[in-house]
Amino acid sequence: MDIVKYFYEEPAALHAVPDGAVRAADDLVPLDALLAGPRFYRGYLAGTCLQPAADGGLRVGATALENPAIWIQPLLTLFDGVVWTRLDANQTAARCDAPAEVLADPRATGVLVVAESVIPVELLQPLGSAERREGLPALRALLADAEAVLFPEPAHDGFDWSVFASTPLRERLAAALRAYPAPGARRFVLPYQRARSEHRFYFEQWQLDALPDFIEEV
Repeated sequence: MDIVKYFYEEPAALHAVPDGAVRAADDLVPLDALLAGPRFYRGYLAGTCLQPAADGGLRVGATALENPAIWIQPLLTLFDGVVWTRLDANQTAARCDAPAEVLADPRATGVLVVAESVIPVELLQPLGSAERREGLPALRALLADAEAVLFPEPAHDGFDWSVFASTPLRERLAAALRAYPAPGARRFVLPYQRARSEHRFYFEQWQLDALPDFIEEV
Protein backbone atom coordinates (compact mmCIF):
# COMPACT_ATOMS: atom_id res chain seq x y z
CA MET A 1 0.00 0.00 0.00
CA ASP A 2 1.28 3.45 -0.93
CA ILE A 3 1.25 6.17 1.73
CA VAL A 4 1.63 9.86 0.82
CA LYS A 5 2.28 12.49 3.50
CA TYR A 6 2.35 16.26 3.06
CA PHE A 7 3.85 18.15 5.99
CA TYR A 8 3.13 21.88 5.90
CA GLU A 9 4.34 25.01 7.64
CA GLU A 10 2.17 27.99 6.76
CA PRO A 11 3.48 30.62 6.98
CA ALA A 12 7.16 29.77 7.37
CA ALA A 13 9.95 32.15 8.33
CA LEU A 14 12.90 31.74 5.97
CA HIS A 15 15.62 33.09 8.23
CA ALA A 16 18.96 31.38 8.70
CA VAL A 17 20.11 30.41 12.20
CA PRO A 18 23.88 30.64 12.78
CA ASP A 19 25.85 27.46 13.48
CA GLY A 20 25.28 26.23 17.00
CA ALA A 21 21.95 28.09 17.08
CA VAL A 22 23.67 30.90 18.99
CA ARG A 23 22.98 34.50 18.10
CA ALA A 24 24.14 37.76 19.57
CA ALA A 25 21.37 40.12 20.62
CA ASP A 26 22.02 42.41 17.67
CA ASP A 27 21.65 39.46 15.27
CA LEU A 28 18.06 38.74 16.30
CA VAL A 29 15.32 39.58 13.83
CA PRO A 30 12.67 41.75 15.56
CA LEU A 31 9.19 40.22 15.72
CA ASP A 32 7.68 43.31 14.09
CA ALA A 33 10.05 42.90 11.14
CA LEU A 34 9.09 39.25 10.76
CA LEU A 35 5.37 40.04 10.80
CA ALA A 36 5.74 42.94 8.37
CA GLY A 37 7.97 41.09 5.93
CA PRO A 38 6.95 38.79 3.08
CA ARG A 39 5.36 35.49 3.99
CA PHE A 40 6.43 32.14 2.61
CA TYR A 41 4.87 28.70 2.74
CA ARG A 42 6.80 25.49 3.16
CA GLY A 43 5.87 21.87 2.60
CA TYR A 44 7.52 18.47 2.58
CA LEU A 45 6.08 15.73 0.39
CA ALA A 46 7.05 12.25 1.58
CA GLY A 47 5.97 8.71 0.84
CA THR A 48 6.20 5.13 2.04
CA CYS A 49 5.36 1.90 0.26
CA LEU A 50 4.09 -0.59 2.83
CA GLN A 51 4.41 -4.10 1.50
CA PRO A 52 5.23 -7.57 2.85
CA ALA A 53 8.85 -8.68 3.07
CA ALA A 54 8.11 -11.29 0.41
CA ASP A 55 7.36 -8.44 -2.01
CA GLY A 56 10.52 -6.52 -1.20
CA GLY A 57 9.56 -5.03 2.15
CA LEU A 58 9.18 -1.41 3.21
CA ARG A 59 10.30 1.34 0.79
CA VAL A 60 10.67 4.91 2.00
CA GLY A 61 10.58 7.90 -0.37
CA ALA A 62 7.89 9.64 -2.39
CA THR A 63 9.52 8.42 -5.60
CA ALA A 64 9.71 4.83 -4.28
CA LEU A 65 5.95 4.27 -4.30
CA GLU A 66 4.27 1.71 -6.52
CA ASN A 67 2.37 4.58 -8.14
CA PRO A 68 4.06 7.99 -7.66
CA ALA A 69 1.39 9.53 -9.93
CA ILE A 70 -0.96 9.68 -6.92
CA TRP A 71 1.00 12.72 -5.69
CA ILE A 72 2.73 13.91 -8.88
CA GLN A 73 -0.42 14.55 -10.89
CA PRO A 74 -2.24 16.44 -8.09
CA LEU A 75 0.88 18.55 -7.52
CA LEU A 76 1.11 19.45 -11.20
CA THR A 77 -2.50 20.71 -11.22
CA LEU A 78 -1.50 23.45 -8.77
CA PHE A 79 0.83 24.99 -11.34
CA ASP A 80 -1.12 24.92 -14.57
CA GLY A 81 -0.08 27.33 -17.34
CA VAL A 82 3.34 28.13 -15.89
CA VAL A 83 6.94 27.47 -16.87
CA TRP A 84 9.15 24.98 -15.05
CA THR A 85 12.91 25.62 -14.86
CA ARG A 86 15.33 22.88 -13.82
CA LEU A 87 18.83 23.31 -12.44
CA ASP A 88 20.74 20.09 -12.95
CA ALA A 89 23.63 18.61 -10.99
CA ASN A 90 26.11 20.39 -13.28
CA GLN A 91 24.67 23.81 -12.38
CA THR A 92 23.06 24.19 -15.81
CA ALA A 93 19.55 25.64 -16.01
CA ALA A 94 16.98 25.06 -18.74
CA ARG A 95 13.25 24.99 -19.30
CA CYS A 96 11.73 21.71 -18.13
CA ASP A 97 8.93 20.49 -20.40
CA ALA A 98 8.49 17.17 -18.59
CA PRO A 99 8.20 18.06 -14.88
CA ALA A 100 6.36 14.82 -14.08
CA GLU A 101 9.41 12.82 -15.17
CA VAL A 102 11.75 14.94 -13.07
CA LEU A 103 9.50 14.73 -10.02
CA ALA A 104 9.48 10.94 -10.38
CA ASP A 105 13.25 10.67 -10.84
CA PRO A 106 15.25 13.71 -9.66
CA ARG A 107 18.62 12.02 -9.32
CA ALA A 108 20.37 14.57 -11.59
CA THR A 109 18.31 17.55 -10.43
CA GLY A 110 19.28 20.27 -7.98
CA VAL A 111 16.26 22.58 -8.07
CA LEU A 112 12.92 22.93 -9.84
CA VAL A 113 11.27 26.35 -10.08
CA VAL A 114 7.73 27.24 -11.11
CA ALA A 115 7.30 30.77 -12.51
CA GLU A 116 5.82 32.75 -15.39
CA SER A 117 9.02 32.44 -17.42
CA VAL A 118 12.34 30.61 -17.45
CA ILE A 119 14.54 31.58 -14.50
CA PRO A 120 18.09 32.76 -15.35
CA VAL A 121 20.79 30.37 -14.24
CA GLU A 122 22.55 32.99 -12.12
CA LEU A 123 19.49 33.19 -9.86
CA LEU A 124 19.38 29.42 -9.41
CA GLN A 125 23.04 28.58 -8.88
CA PRO A 126 23.17 29.88 -5.27
CA LEU A 127 20.41 27.40 -4.43
CA GLY A 128 22.17 24.46 -6.02
CA SER A 129 25.68 25.10 -4.74
CA ALA A 130 25.19 26.33 -1.19
CA GLU A 131 24.04 24.65 1.98
CA ARG A 132 20.28 25.20 2.22
CA ARG A 133 20.70 27.58 5.14
CA GLU A 134 23.23 29.66 3.22
CA GLY A 135 20.96 29.79 0.19
CA LEU A 136 17.99 31.27 2.05
CA PRO A 137 18.59 34.87 0.87
CA ALA A 138 18.57 33.67 -2.75
CA LEU A 139 15.47 31.57 -2.07
CA ARG A 140 13.60 34.52 -0.56
CA ALA A 141 14.58 36.72 -3.51
CA LEU A 142 13.45 34.09 -6.00
CA LEU A 143 10.05 33.67 -4.31
CA ALA A 144 9.36 37.36 -4.83
CA ASP A 145 8.53 36.42 -8.44
CA ALA A 146 8.34 32.63 -8.62
CA GLU A 147 5.31 30.60 -7.54
CA ALA A 148 7.29 27.75 -6.01
CA VAL A 149 10.77 26.33 -5.58
CA LEU A 150 11.18 22.57 -5.14
CA PHE A 151 14.21 20.64 -3.87
CA PRO A 152 14.66 16.85 -4.08
CA GLU A 153 15.46 15.37 -0.68
CA PRO A 154 17.25 11.99 -0.45
CA ALA A 155 15.18 9.35 1.34
CA HIS A 156 16.00 5.75 2.27
CA ASP A 157 14.86 4.30 -1.06
CA GLY A 158 14.33 7.26 -3.34
CA PHE A 159 13.53 10.94 -2.92
CA ASP A 160 11.05 13.17 -1.13
CA TRP A 161 10.43 16.79 -2.17
CA SER A 162 10.67 20.06 -0.24
CA VAL A 163 8.38 22.78 -1.55
CA PHE A 164 8.71 26.50 -0.86
CA ALA A 165 5.92 28.71 -2.20
CA SER A 166 4.91 32.35 -2.31
CA THR A 167 1.23 31.51 -1.63
CA PRO A 168 -0.44 28.89 0.61
CA LEU A 169 -0.47 25.37 -0.82
CA ARG A 170 -1.98 23.24 1.91
CA GLU A 171 -5.68 23.66 1.09
CA ARG A 172 -5.10 23.56 -2.66
CA LEU A 173 -2.98 20.43 -2.53
CA ALA A 174 -5.42 18.68 -0.20
CA ALA A 175 -8.24 19.42 -2.66
CA ALA A 176 -6.13 18.22 -5.59
CA LEU A 177 -5.30 14.98 -3.79
CA ARG A 178 -8.98 14.37 -3.04
CA ALA A 179 -9.83 14.92 -6.70
CA TYR A 180 -7.27 12.39 -7.96
CA PRO A 181 -8.29 8.74 -7.49
CA ALA A 182 -5.84 6.59 -5.56
CA PRO A 183 -7.36 3.13 -5.02
CA GLY A 184 -5.47 1.09 -2.46
CA ALA A 185 -3.45 4.09 -1.27
CA ARG A 186 -3.84 6.51 1.63
CA ARG A 187 -2.81 10.16 1.71
CA PHE A 188 -2.41 12.48 4.66
CA VAL A 189 -1.84 16.18 5.37
CA LEU A 190 -0.41 17.30 8.70
CA PRO A 191 1.43 20.25 10.29
CA TYR A 192 5.19 19.92 10.30
CA GLN A 193 5.49 21.30 13.83
CA ARG A 194 3.44 18.37 15.17
CA ALA A 195 5.55 15.72 13.45
CA ARG A 196 9.14 16.60 14.23
CA SER A 197 9.99 13.37 16.03
CA GLU A 198 10.93 10.29 14.02
CA HIS A 199 8.02 8.37 15.54
CA ARG A 200 5.51 10.96 14.33
CA PHE A 201 7.16 11.54 10.96
CA TYR A 202 6.95 7.82 10.18
CA PHE A 203 3.59 7.32 11.89
CA GLU A 204 2.38 5.06 9.06
CA GLN A 205 4.88 2.42 10.14
CA TRP A 206 3.34 2.18 13.60
CA GLN A 207 -0.27 3.29 13.35
CA LEU A 208 -2.79 3.88 10.57
CA ASP A 209 -5.98 3.71 12.63
CA ALA A 210 -7.26 6.02 15.37
CA LEU A 211 -4.83 8.70 14.23
CA PRO A 212 -4.34 11.96 16.16
CA ASP A 213 -6.68 14.81 15.25
CA PHE A 214 -3.88 16.85 13.67
CA ILE A 215 -3.42 14.23 10.92
CA GLU A 216 -5.99 14.72 8.15
CA GLU A 217 -6.62 11.97 5.63
CA VAL A 218 -7.52 13.24 2.15
